[in-house]
Amino acid sequence: MPHDTAPDAWRTYEETLPECTRCGGDFAHRHSLRCPMCGEPYIDFAKYPEERPLEYYGNYFYGDQPRHLDRQEVASCNNGG
Repeated sequence: MPHDTAPDAWRTYEETLPECTRCGGDFAHRHSLRCPMCGEPYIDFAKYPEERPLEYYGNYFYGDQPRHLDRQEVASCNNGG
């Protein structure tokens, strides 16, 4: 979802996500990436919510070029297309 999506839309989307199979917790836009060693957030979005729209991450296979989606591709992904 684009970073400028309304908070209600994020909540609606998050309600469709399953619980974590490892800990039973939830997946949410407000959650921070955490250090795997100590569990502390790299950026504490609960403390600094204004930073959340600025922080986005993606994964790709080492050696492959990252793929960048344009707005039309993102919209079609969000609508199940």
